Amino acid sequence: MSVFTASYPSKTSWTLQLVVDEGTLDAPNNRSYVSWSLRLYRGDTSTPWNNAGSSYTVSGPGGLSGTFPAFRFGSTGTGVNYSSIPVGGYVEIASGGAWVTHNPDGSGSATLSASHAAAATLGTATIGSSSFPLTTLRQVPSVPASVALAYSSDTQLNLTWDDTSPTNGLPVTNQVQTSVNGGSFT
Repeated sequence: MSVFTASYPSKTSWTLQLVVDEGTLDAPNNRSYVSWSLRLYRGDTSTPWNNAGSSYTVSGPGGLSGTFPAFRFGSTGTGVNYSSIPVGGYVEIASGGAWVTHNPDGSGSATLSASHAAAATLGTATIGSSSFPLTTLRQVPSVPASVALAYSSDTQLNLTWDDTSPTNGLPVTNQVQTSVNGGSFT
C-alpha cells in the first residue's frame, strides 16, 4: 500500500490523500487489481470548515470525477456533520479500482493523480502524477512441447523442443541431463 499526499494552501496540516493498494494478482492473465481511495485528512483542530460540495478528480485505474457531497467540520453549515472525525482522521471522498495489465515480462506500475477543489476555506490540493509499483508476476514455465532427439553421429545428438511458456514465465536457463543404458543422469 502507498499513500500519496498534497497539502491544502490555507491549512497545510490538512491533506488530500490518495491511498493505493494492489489486491488480487492474476498471473495467468498478467494483471493485478489496483484499488484506490481519495481522502480528506484532518490534520489539526481548526474548525469549522463547511463545504457545499466541491469537485474532485482521480486519474488512474477506474478513475472518477465528481462532486463531493456537502459536509462540515464543526458546528455550523449544512449536510452531514463530520465534526466527530478526530485529528488524524479522514473523510473518504471517493474510491475505485480496476485491473491493470503488466508488461510482457511481468513487471508493471500504475500511474495515478488526483485533485480536490475544496472551496475557499482550504483551496485546491493536487496530487500530481504518481507511480505505484506492481508486484512482478511470474509463472512456472510449462512443459516443453514437440521434444525430439535426432541422431547426428556416434558423438552427437540434436535435441529440440518448443517453448510453451507464457511471456511472464519464460525459463531463465535450460538444463539437459543424459543417462547411458539406465545409469545415473549427468
